[in-house]
Amino acid sequence: MVPLEKKNEILTQFKTDDDLNNSIKEDRSQVLEKMLEGDIYYHLGYEKNSPKGKTVETSAKEYFPRIINTAHDNVTNDYR
Repeated sequence: MVPLEKKNEILTQFKTDDDLNNSIKEDRSQVLEKMLEGDIYYHLGYEKNSPKGKTVETSAKEYFPRIINTAHDNVTNDYR
C-alpha cells in the first residue's frame, strides 16, 4: 500500500483532471499491453518476436489492431 505522503507527492504533478485521466489511461494501456503479451506467450508457447516463432507457419506477418473493452473506455493497440 502506498503511504499517504507519497500519494500526495504523486498527485501534485497533475494540474487538471484531464492530466490525471490521461495519465491513468496511459498506465492502464501499458498494463493491458503487458497482459496481452503474456496471453500471446501462453497461446503460442514462445515470446513475441522470438526466432522460434519465425519458423511457425501461422506466425503473424503483419500488425493487427486488438481492441480491449474496459469499464472506462476502449483501448486499441497494434500487435504482431
